[in-house]
Amino acid sequence: MIVSLAKLPVITGAGSGIGRASAKLFVAEGAKVVVAEIDATLGEATAREAGAGARFVHTDVTTKRASSRWLQHAREAFGHVDVLLNCAGARCARRPVTEVDPSVWTTP
Repeated sequence: MIVSLAKLPVITGAGSGIGRASAKLFVAEGAKVVVAEIDATLGEATAREAGAGARFVHTDVTTKRASSRWLQHAREAFGHVDVLLNCAGARCARRPVTEVDPSVWTTP
């Protein structure tokens, strides 16, 4: 049972794919989830589909200011964060991570 491991995960990139599936699974197991997503339409859809235990917060993980919003939101809504599941994609051409210039990972 997942909920015994993490009662409040924040999932970045939760608008689709593994992030969306994870958000739905955590809520189904009884957890509260912060759906952190840059695409508001996808993030809101994930939160709605996941159920009452999910909250959407617009998040752009490429900037410090915007990425800290999910933490503030989680604390205000639920009081704490137990785990961060990062499923947000990088903004670079599709290639192996070992071939990506390190500057891509630097937050402005």
